[in-house]
Amino acid sequence: MGGGADNPVKRSRFKTLGIRILTGLILVAICGFPIYWGGLAMYALVLLAGIRIIYEWVRMTDRGAGIPAFGLPVIALLAALFLSWYGQWHLALAGIIGFAALA
Repeated sequence: MGGGADNPVKRSRFKTLGIRILTGLILVAICGFPIYWGGLAMYALVLLAGIRIIYEWVRMTDRGAGIPAFGLPVIALLAALFLSWYGQWHLALAGIIGFAALA
């Protein structure tokens, strides 16, 4: 007991604080504009984030997935964004729910 050689070296909890702050500032710069102004910029942000999420999800669930496994959810996302742009929220939501059930 006490201070022997088998005690792990204590690392500072703040060692990566600078990198975390820089990452946060970059994300605020990237996401802040579309969130503040909305409209087409927000739709583009949602589209890019959605495509990335779809890519990660398909990759995690099926390593040998082909193009349809990526393409069909992206088409559903594009359709939902298109419908919501024109105020057809009920159709966009129904399409997403229907596609999720189909998948």
